[in-house]
Amino acid sequence: MRIREIENRLTECANVREACVLPGPVFAGRMRYHAFVVLGKGTPAVREHFQAHCNVRLKELRATLDMQVVDRIPRTAAGVVSRRALATLTTVST
Repeated sequence: MRIREIENRLTECANVREACVLPGPVFAGRMRYHAFVVLGKGTPAVREHFQAHCNVRLKELRATLDMQVVDRIPRTAAGVVSRRALATLTTVST
């Protein structure tokens, strides 16, 4: 599955405002991915709904996709997603 397809599946969830996925290392012959997700405001049910969405739409990637909820996706001065800045945030996954 390509990164853009993973991002599209993540943003299909009504509670997701924005998502960005970075490729990770290959482990046991499979590419790992790290997804950064900005959720809409709400109760803990928002996160539960998001998890349920991912369990259905990304079930084939469950073992190789780490997800991290962030307040915002960092951008460059030109407004482009700063993948370099995102890479520094990959210390904790949810």
